[in-house]
Amino acid sequence: MDTDWLIVFAAAAFGGAVVWVATTRHFQRRLTVLRQQLDKSERAREYSAQQAAQTRKDIDKLRREVSKIRRPVAAPAKAGAKPAVDVDPAVHTEPVPAAPALPPNGFADTMPM
Repeated sequence: MDTDWLIVFAAAAFGGAVVWVATTRHFQRRLTVLRQQLDKSERAREYSAQQAAQTRKDIDKLRREVSKIRRPVAAPAKAGAKPAVDVDPAVHTEPVPAAPALPPNGFADTMPM
């Protein structure tokens, strides 16, 4: 009768160890998956930050180019001065085509006839 409590204690310790190992393995796998997802999202964040920085540089470059083009056109021309940008008058004098009129019901005709 003195050994009954020892067997119960050993069985409980063994069961606890099995549960601890199983739990550890389960959460290690879960942590590995979560770390991979975190690394992937971090790489995506860094990539998008690089793309945003490149886009800002491109926008600044385009703004400078536009301001260089607009300056000579906006400034009053001096007598006999050659414009910095050759402007074709035919390009700027074409009328803008009017939008097509909608039918009386207000919706475009989308049904094939």
